[in-house]
Amino acid sequence: MSTIRSRALLLRQSNIDTDQIIPARFLTTVTRSGLGRHLFADWRLRRDGSPHAGSPLAHGTDTAIIVAGSNFGCGSSREHAVWALRDAGVSAVISTGIADIFKSNALNNGIAPVELDGADHARLCGLLEHTPHVLVSIDLERQEVHCAAHSFAFSIEPFGRRCLIASTDPLGWLLRFTKEITEYEESIPCRR
Repeated sequence: MSTIRSRALLLRQSNIDTDQIIPARFLTTVTRSGLGRHLFADWRLRRDGSPHAGSPLAHGTDTAIIVAGSNFGCGSSREHAVWALRDAGVSAVISTGIADIFKSNALNNGIAPVELDGADHARLCGLLEHTPHVLVSIDLERQEVHCAAHSFAFSIEPFGRRCLIASTDPLGWLLRFTKEITEYEESIPCRR
């Protein structure tokens, strides 16, 4: 996947931590499937299960791109937060700052962690507020975000970007070279 194109969900809050993304009470599984239904559960639903009126998340995300405030994914290192986003169909998070462990988990699980500088992020948020149904496009090859007639540059860790474009993770990338690895290992004389 070299391009991600979708409407974007604007969550301007800063410091959205992993417990807000997937509350701890849903961490009873070690599989990735099914966690999407609990994504932002406390922001979407009241205790009785009815939607929070006025919440942009009341009816789920329904988007592949989230544009959030600074320090997205802070808090605990739970990989379940990335699994929940991925299971809900999210392929990218755009912010001015993404927590390091979350960023690593995102890259390892097929989500593009896109960091824009403050001015570009503010312009993108303004565009989304005034035209909420506009499409946002993230070009991973060129490392650009496009929205309406505007482009915003970003950089992403090179190996992680390569894996995202190839739709694989680091282990999948290494497994592509199984033949070469085996040949190399067989060429080394055994030492006893």
